[in-house]
Amino acid sequence: MRATIDLYERDENWEYASITAGNLSELELTLGDVPAAESTAAQSVTYADRSKDAFGRMSKRTTHGDALHHAGKLDDSRTLFAEAETLQAERQPGYPLLYSTPGYKYCDLSLAPAERAAWRAVPHQPQGASPRFSVHPPAQQPDASALRLISEDLAAVEHRAQTSLDIVMRGSRNLLDVSLNHLTLGRVSLLRAVLDSPDQHLPQARTALDTALTTLRQSNNSDDMPRALLPSAWLHALAGEWGMSVQRLNEAFAVATRGGNDPAKNYEGGMRLHLIDTLLYRVRLFGLPTHLDSPFPTNPNPEYPWPGRTPQMDLAEAAHLIEITGYHRRDEELADIRRFLM
Repeated sequence: MRATIDLYERDENWEYASITAGNLSELELTLGDVPAAESTAAQSVTYADRSKDAFGRMSKRTTHGDALHHAGKLDDSRTLFAEAETLQAERQPGYPLLYSTPGYKYCDLSLAPAERAAWRAVPHQPQGASPRFSVHPPAQQPDASALRLISEDLAAVEHRAQTSLDIVMRGSRNLLDVSLNHLTLGRVSLLRAVLDSPDQHLPQARTALDTALTTLRQSNNSDDMPRALLPSAWLHALAGEWGMSVQRLNEAFAVATRGGNDPAKNYEGGMRLHLIDTLLYRVRLFGLPTHLDSPFPTNPNPEYPWPGRTPQMDLAEAAHLIEITGYHRRDEELADIRRFLM
């Protein structure tokens, strides 16, 4: 692909150079080379600006913004997505918000603070402490001001996803786009269930996430499956459906390691960012004892569901992979888990 990019650059075919660089960046991100994906995506933006193609200038900024998000450079990522949305409004004044895959990536970025707050708000018991008496706070519930901001962010993301879904359903009905929009709506409801009311929001989350999974399977975009499987695993755990949660996590692990399953080679050839997310989910859902004050069901089986593995092993492997892939989007979440597990 790089040779093709060089050829297009030599011929000053900026549009195709931009498209190819964007595709390469997405592949590098999928395989878990975040620094390379970030660099290649920046290159694709340069080519797109030279081509003056309106769609390319918009879409390649979202590709670059997504790579920056995965690198943990959130402010830079937000800047790129804001630029992309300005270009989108200029290109299609009737559809001023990003939609389709660019819109999903923007929503993914926008959900990051709420998602971390939700993980921190689930009451867990520090390892080794008494289940009834602990000097540690059981959870870090956001204060009223933070909750208000999170609620506003969730409402904005919900509006984006519903608007995008309406556009898709009036037009192409592309299955991947349909599934990603339902996925975003499901994630919003799931976060509201944790931060607000399980009884009120879990049914909505279940409907949306089940639709996202079903539609994603129909689309045959298996590379995107972990995006839906992991929040689905979280939902099943919150509902006390532990066996289904393990099943979702096992499927996500199988998809993530399909192209490379050798730990000695750092899972090269696999989808390592999805693998990191899967390992972190396994630890959070099954490796941290739930505090008695939790509003959600407690897992009746104290054994870690993966034979030969411990939560500490999964956490160490996730931390190692974060470092070698540059997936620093997960640094703060990793630190949060370590507070309870290490």
